[in-house]
Formats: sequence, C-alpha cells, structure tokens
Amino acid sequence: MVAQTRADTYAAVARRTYRQEVFGDAGGSAFSHISSLPGLRRGLATGDYALARAALRDQPVRHAVRARVTRGSRVLVDVGLDFVIAGNPRPLVAGGRTLGQLEISIQDVIGFVKLVHRLTGTQVVVRGSVPHHAESSLPAALGAALPAKGPVTVGGRRYVASSFARPGFGGERLSVWILAPA
Repeated sequence: MVAQTRADTYAAVARRTYRQEVFGDAGGSAFSHISSLPGLRRGLATGDYALARAALRDQPVRHAVRARVTRGSRVLVDVGLDFVIAGNPRPLVAGGRTLGQLEISIQDVIGFVKLVHRLTGTQVVVRGSVPHHAESSLPAALGAALPAKGPVTVGGRRYVASSFARPGFGGERLSVWILAPA
C-alpha cells in the first residue's frame, strides 16, 4: 500500500512535468520566436511550403525539437524529431489571416524520460501508439508487459507501477509508466 502510494505520487510529478513541458514558458517563448519567422509566414501565405519548411528547419530556437503547421486536417509543413511530447497548437495569424495551426514541441520523449527519472529517481517508460515509439530509463521494461497499476517484476527486480496517458505530438497517444522500487 505504501509503495503504491509512492508510485502514484511520482506519477503525479511526471504528469505535472509533462504539462509544464507542453504549456510552460519555454513553449510560449518558442512559439513567439518561431511564429514570427518571415520565411515561415511568407511561405505559408504564398503556398511556398519549401520556403516555410526551410524556415522551420533553420530556426534558431535551441529547444524546439519539432514543429508542424496544419490547416484543417492537412499537414502543410512538419520538421524535426519523430518521437516527441505534445506541443500546444496555436493559430498562426498574419495580416488578420490565419495561415494555419502551429504546434511546437520543446522536448523529445527520451529527454522527458531522463528528466522525470532525474526528478523522481524512479524508472520511466513511455510508449507511443506508433510502432517502435518507445523509450525507457530501464531497457528491460521496453518490451515488458506492464500493468496500469500495481506490482511488476522487470529484469529480476520488483517494482510498483503507476501509469497515465497523454496526447503526444500530432495527437499520437502516449502511455507513461512510473516504476518505483517495491
């Protein structure tokens, strides 16, 4: 019972950390800088998606790991790493005209795993809904059957699991497990 409470508490820390990575100041700052790139705006306004893509690819914001512009269900431009946490999609407006929705992620999944592992000292597993999208601080847990909650043995060690789901970048479903020592 105490071990489960501890695992659930660490999972709450992981949920708050995820939220901060998606909606925090760093994401807002990245959006401000990237949304004002002249090449991005000009490319989207004129339909020159190669120009828009080049502007995103060469953008100077150090922590932006992926950026995507959509219009309705159509992806206009998408650059960066594959397996990243969600961004906070916002309208990209220029001259009173909406050019699309801009989603910027400032954290890849392995970075999130390392951050939560460092903050909590627990093992962290994240699996996406896309095949082969999985990262963990405990390699033996990558392919292991993990319960949503409760005791589990991984690599010969006993843990207590607590899990939650979050939307990832572009709507990919992410499942996150915290494995606290039993």
